[in-house]
Amino acid sequence: MNKEINITSLFVKGSKFVPFDLSNSVAVLGPGAGETTYKNCLRLAASVRILNTKELEKDFIEFLLEFGAWEREDLIEDTEKETSRQLNALFLQFVAGDIRDAFGDTCFAEWDWNQYEIDEAKGTVSGRIYKGDDGEIYYYIGN
Repeated sequence: MNKEINITSLFVKGSKFVPFDLSNSVAVLGPGAGETTYKNCLRLAASVRILNTKELEKDFIEFLLEFGAWEREDLIEDTEKETSRQLNALFLQFVAGDIRDAFGDTCFAEWDWNQYEIDEAKGTVSGRIYKGDDGEIYYYIGN
């Protein structure tokens, strides 16, 4: 399973995607940081659905299982709608964390893709985010 997921819609004008609010540390937000950022992700996932097919959701579950932090049953709720929202929330949190790690809290227009490629080659950033030849922004899930 190797998938490139188009995340360009997160960066259009008017987007409510704010990485700082979706992935942050206890040092910055205090002891409730994890709960706060996940609740923010759930709220955003109610209106922003990047994993917009069952196939993408299934692929993301497989990606999450590779970490060993979840069991399949933990990722599937009683209702299909709630599972979809939670998976999209987790996806948004992964994307936000990788963006903050790679680009800090600079706005999208100020991202330094050349520096990102250097940092990726050094192994100091995940390298899951990339700009395609089509100008779109993608997030790679796979191994």
